[in-house]
Amino acid sequence: MMSSEPNVNEIAGMDVTELDLLLGDAAIKEGFGSKSASDAEKVALGRSRFLAYLPELRKQLCDNETLKKLVGTEQEERNEIILGIAALLAHMTPVPLILAARVVHYGYSQLCPNIEGPAHDKGGKA
Repeated sequence: MMSSEPNVNEIAGMDVTELDLLLGDAAIKEGFGSKSASDAEKVALGRSRFLAYLPELRKQLCDNETLKKLVGTEQEERNEIILGIAALLAHMTPVPLILAARVVHYGYSQLCPNIEGPAHDKGGKA
């Protein structure tokens, strides 16, 4: 995990554009070194990276029994869900909290259409 990654409380309060900006910034730091990019370019890159992650996210998350139980409860706690997803994604990305929060915004039921998502799951916001 990158030391500059915000904590779960900061992440949970971010909207999709803010999360995409962070994903894009992380992608630039990972792959392109010091290449500069505008915030709009970072947001577009972050959204593109998130969409590219979807097949692997489905493999990692949709059949996870622990996550199904956590997401399926009436009293789910957003931070717990984000932390649970981040733990499962830590091997995929240096910014698992950001990616996990992006999954929550995207919607578990959108990611895994055959599984019922939480009440706050808006679904489908790519």
